Amino acid sequence: MKIKLIAEASGKDERRLRKWGLSFLAGEDLLFDTFSDPDTLRYNFMQYNIDIQRIKYVVISHEHWDHTGGLWWFLQENNNVKVYILHHFSDTIKKRIKEYGCRLIEVGDAIQIKDNVFTTGELCGTYNNGIIYEQSLIIKEQKLTIITGCSHPGLLSIINHVITLFPCKINLIAGGFHLSDKTDKEIINLINDSLFTNNVEKIAPLHCTGGNAIKLFLKAIPHKIIDMNTGTIIDTAYLAKTFH
Repeated sequence: MKIKLIAEASGKDERRLRKWGLSFLAGEDLLFDTFSDPDTLRYNFMQYNIDIQRIKYVVISHEHWDHTGGLWWFLQENNNVKVYILHHFSDTIKKRIKEYGCRLIEVGDAIQIKDNVFTTGELCGTYNNGIIYEQSLIIKEQKLTIITGCSHPGLLSIINHVITLFPCKINLIAGGFHLSDKTDKEIINLINDSLFTNNVEKIAPLHCTGGNAIKLFLKAIPHKIIDMNTGTIIDTAYLAKTFH
């Protein structure tokens, strides 16, 4: 399956301007997260010739503004979709989604979305000393691809959960890893953890991963890093055949 990075931002200035977050297109019909700024998302849809009417599924990783901001523009343009959110999303966002007339699916446990594509289901993490729930996307081909929003539950916890569901190698993890507030020691411990080193072949660190974490990744495991800029397309099936 081909995945395209539609929108992504990770800088302090971009966050201050509320043009932050990320959004992926998986195949031609599944949108994962919707960035923060609807104008940016709309422009990039046109820029990359994405047919919004072909999208049938929208998966929102978690409720933060930088992952939901473009959703309302999208649903104005195409409400003939299934929107996958979590049970623990607020009643406010659930009500607002329903007002667009689309089909709302509240996710608890891991479920299949379409052929070879699954959600991890609700995973519990922390944010600002509170609890937050998040889901990631799993693409199951010869090997696995995981797409994350912010990895609030922790990257290792997500990996462990996914290989419990599907006990095979992870071809690629792409998305936000939420390591910007971690110490060098914590990041190096993650890199050296056997769960990470033995199961993950490639990573594309984006969004909230943090510049320091990316520098440490590039120093320790440059062979695992894939650089994704907005508009990048990765054929995950090709990666699975290429990297052994």
